Amino acid sequence: MIFSVEKRRFRKGGELRETRNYYLRYRIGEMPADKWVSLGIAADKESAEKKAREFIRNREREAAGIADPQPLLEAAKTTMAGHLDDYLADLASRGRDGRAGRGARLLGSRIRTLLKECKWHLPYNVTAGSFVTWRNQQKFGPRTKNHYLQGMFAFLNWMERVDRLKSNPLKNVQKADEQGKQKRIRRAFTDDELRKLINGSGPRGIIYFTAARTGLRQEELRQLTWGDVLLDKKIPLIVVRAETAKNKTEEPVFLVPEIAEALAAYRPPRWSVRDLVFPNGIPRASRLKVDAEWVGVAYRDEKGRYADFHALRYT
Repeated sequence: MIFSVEKRRFRKGGELRETRNYYLRYRIGEMPADKWVSLGIAADKESAEKKAREFIRNREREAAGIADPQPLLEAAKTTMAGHLDDYLADLASRGRDGRAGRGARLLGSRIRTLLKECKWHLPYNVTAGSFVTWRNQQKFGPRTKNHYLQGMFAFLNWMERVDRLKSNPLKNVQKADEQGKQKRIRRAFTDDELRKLINGSGPRGIIYFTAARTGLRQEELRQLTWGDVLLDKKIPLIVVRAETAKNKTEEPVFLVPEIAEALAAYRPPRWSVRDLVFPNGIPRASRLKVDAEWVGVAYRDEKGRYADFHALRYT
């Protein structure tokens, strides 16, 4: 083993100088070469040697599997909120933050709720028992509870993979049972209902019509540009770009004549391929509910089934 506490020497402008602080020069076990580490102490060599011996002792304990590696020890002092910021930044850098970052924002919101309400300030605070207690107190459905669990589970798995957590404390927590407990059951609009909704919703009618005849999701419609709408092809189609698609895969959606004609009539005389098809945005669920009830379409029928925006995909 090599163990030496000294100030490193270097040349600057032809003059031999030495560092302000003491450094530890060491080699342990099968290390192929010496390593240097600053001890952050400038004046007292005895204090520097004491810190160096502590450093070597920790490294030897790590090598023997007795102590946690240094990255874990450092991560244990960082708040969970700080780790979450790094996690979300990593998702964004890898293009895994969902369409237009909305997935990451929703994920971050759920995890922050857990951190606050479960009082998970530091990594050691996160326990399976505290999560189960929190879940038992919530009134929302099993599907939503599972979304919270899945989001937190993925976050903790990431911490484990990047050496910020020794083991995922939620790895043995079981999901809530969703079978037979779906809170919202949707139905398709009938042709007559869809016609009423389109004709009675003003400028929103074309949006409802497009959703019903293409099956595009709200976010896909929100980011749809005229460059994606190829009406001059032999068979008109919409190209759902990979960056806007939920499955991150480019996909053609061929258009039936009625929606192709409606979009051709709706397209402005002057347009560019980058212009949004629906520049004023996509109606929220609450807006569709008002529009549906205004034209006499039941938002929720006698069987408890909903005719909401996502139900247009069923149509």
